[in-house]
Amino acid sequence: MAKGDTRVVGERRTRRKVVHFIRHAQSANVAQMEQIIADYGIPPHMLAAIFIRTDPHPAVLRIRELEKDPKNFDSPLTDIGRAQAAELRDTLGRSGDAARIERVLCSPASRTLETAEIALAPVIARLRSQGKPVLATETWREFGGAGSPYNHRRPPAELSERWTHKGFDLSEIPALDALAAMPERESHEAAFPRFWRGMMELMELPEKELALVTHGGIFGLLVVKHPQVIWVGEAVDPQWVMPTCSQLTLEVTHTEGDLHLTVRVVTPETRAVTKTVHFFRHGEMAANVHAVAYTQARGLSLTEMVATLFDPVTDPSMLEFFQSAAKAGLFDTVLTAAGKEQARALGKRLKDSGIADQIERVVSSSLNRAMETAAIALEGPIARLATEGKPVLVTDLWREYGGDLHPFSFRPARSVLERNFRHRPFDFSALDQHDPLRGWPGREPPSHSVPRGWDALMQLIRLKETVIAVASHGAFGPMEVFGHPQLRWVTDDRPPEHLSNCALVSFELTYSAGDDFVEAKILPPPTPKSQL
Repeated sequence: MAKGDTRVVGERRTRRKVVHFIRHAQSANVAQMEQIIADYGIPPHMLAAIFIRTDPHPAVLRIRELEKDPKNFDSPLTDIGRAQAAELRDTLGRSGDAARIERVLCSPASRTLETAEIALAPVIARLRSQGKPVLATETWREFGGAGSPYNHRRPPAELSERWTHKGFDLSEIPALDALAAMPERESHEAAFPRFWRGMMELMELPEKELALVTHGGIFGLLVVKHPQVIWVGEAVDPQWVMPTCSQLTLEVTHTEGDLHLTVRVVTPETRAVTKTVHFFRHGEMAANVHAVAYTQARGLSLTEMVATLFDPVTDPSMLEFFQSAAKAGLFDTVLTAAGKEQARALGKRLKDSGIADQIERVVSSSLNRAMETAAIALEGPIARLATEGKPVLVTDLWREYGGDLHPFSFRPARSVLERNFRHRPFDFSALDQHDPLRGWPGREPPSHSVPRGWDALMQLIRLKETVIAVASHGAFGPMEVFGHPQLRWVTDDRPPEHLSNCALVSFELTYSAGDDFVEAKILPPPTPKSQL
């Protein structure tokens, strides 16, 4: 299944890609064309408008004659074009886009191949080491017909001789240039299906973020004006001409069976954010021991009790249970000796797998059992992050709450927590002084817990760190987060419905600004580095 870009809607898959469309840099033919439109005083952004006029503009007639000149066969980049490509390479590096690109596709025209070679040099080198050459394909080639040598391409043997050793895969380029054999320019009716096939092939690739080096005409006709493209947000002006060696990043989404694509422009503000989350339940506390003894005495299993979500308001046996817990003084209880040992074992597991070294931020429920588990299991990461000015973020968002009759889900006052944890780097500034969740006789109602679960997810999305550990609870995770109606799991794997003490669930979250959902996928369980 595709890497992090597929979700299931009913029985249909929805795929999402981020595509960096890059127009080639200035070629010899383009330099001459730019001179022609300058001679007529035509601004570059008006070029498309003069091409669609019913009465041909003199500049268009001269450009068409230029394309027929055999000397312009598959013209290479000019010195200006090579400088443009080098400048784009620097821009992609500064923006971070170069590091995110997972695959490169390219038209087999010399001007696009050369642009890719220069502008994406660091990307191509990195991907080549991973066995991912640049995929050259006819799909994204511009075509002007048999009378346009400018748009003809070189034979595969010649292309392979020059480009294969540079990390380009030209195996899909046929020996016969079928597009050059067509007597006229490729019609819209022929080009639109070609684009659709190309996009479907692109959506099937396992990589999520791609660079596509192509042509201004291909982008303007097949992306901007395609009848099966639905723009979300601000659409690109149909008359806009993509400047030479420019980049436009789009997010493309397709649901299996649909006859359209949704497309939106990606900016730093709207770019999808991905987080890796290591969620774990607290270790055993005194209330857990009481619950096990109580349920066993009545012939129940603890799993059955949790899974059925008994409510002390409506279920007399649960009311009796919580009353017995209150009588035993089991409010916000600390870990037992066994619970501390469980936390140490979790910490060793995280350290041995290398996850502990990757954690960039720690978030914890505001209840003692979660904070104490985090302090033990993540002792090393917490100390490391404290030196970076990143204390543990303590929040009510990731807290379990069973209602006012559920004594061990009560939180002490913030001042009490600050005093109890004064020697540890825990940040309690997000907490109200007193417990804001008190007030419901039974379990926290969905009208409150569902928005709280969403706020908890958004808290992680807003953090600047990308690898986050969350210390929370066995009920809150499966019910309010993992089962949240706005969380869409992209694979068949799901977290368990009940988490045992110190159980760990690692998953990836992806969110795009403006969406009303977050995509998630389960990550493999940690493996000791010695076994890798």
